[in-house]
Amino acid sequence: MSDQAPAALVLVHGGWLTGACWEPVLPHLSVPCLTPDLPGRAGRPADLTTLTIGDLARAVADDIDAAGLDQVVLVGHSLAGVVIPQVAALLPHRIRRLVFLAATVPREGTCALDGFPFLVRAVMRRRLRHGLSPRPARAPARWSYCRDLPPDTAEHVLSHLVDDAAGPLLEAVSRTGLPPVPRTYLRLRRDRALPLPAQQRQISHLGDTDVTDLDCGHLAMYEQPARLAAVLDYLASR
Repeated sequence: MSDQAPAALVLVHGGWLTGACWEPVLPHLSVPCLTPDLPGRAGRPADLTTLTIGDLARAVADDIDAAGLDQVVLVGHSLAGVVIPQVAALLPHRIRRLVFLAATVPREGTCALDGFPFLVRAVMRRRLRHGLSPRPARAPARWSYCRDLPPDTAEHVLSHLVDDAAGPLLEAVSRTGLPPVPRTYLRLRRDRALPLPAQQRQISHLGDTDVTDLDCGHLAMYEQPARLAAVLDYLASR
């Protein structure tokens, strides 16, 4: 463990979710924490059809500024894997570590959708219309996200999914401005939304990266909130 003071955690939600998805984790954390809503949510209205990854990253950076956070561990879940590198590029001297939680990390110069399994990618391309990424239907969302959740928790998740922007899924990414900070990938061993082989490809795109496994599905914050919090507390202290 480092002698320096623990960093604050900034937890960035993935696609079709909101900052409220982190609520089960918060009581278990011992460090300051920020859970921003990305643009286009009720707490941060925006035109979904025009949003870019840069817009999402700037919103998170603005929230970090407004909160006066000096040292930050940035955590990106799922599609937020394309957002947190750009946040780090905007605030390079404040980011202590990047944490990718079952996150999408496209190959340099490709888009997030390119990294999805073939069948998922084909279905997604048919669903993306007029700049929107509609919330998934309940049956596939239940299969992908909620397999091991209690029925009431699964119902809560499904009823709080929101429409999202298509742009961040389709925009080619570059990590050339990424500051040289440690990176950790939290690999979820029972993830159906991003299965293990797909997660392994994301890890390979990051280069030198620590990997920690959690035995749960895609929504670790609902399935294992205490265990996830313990890992995040540890990373914030390093």
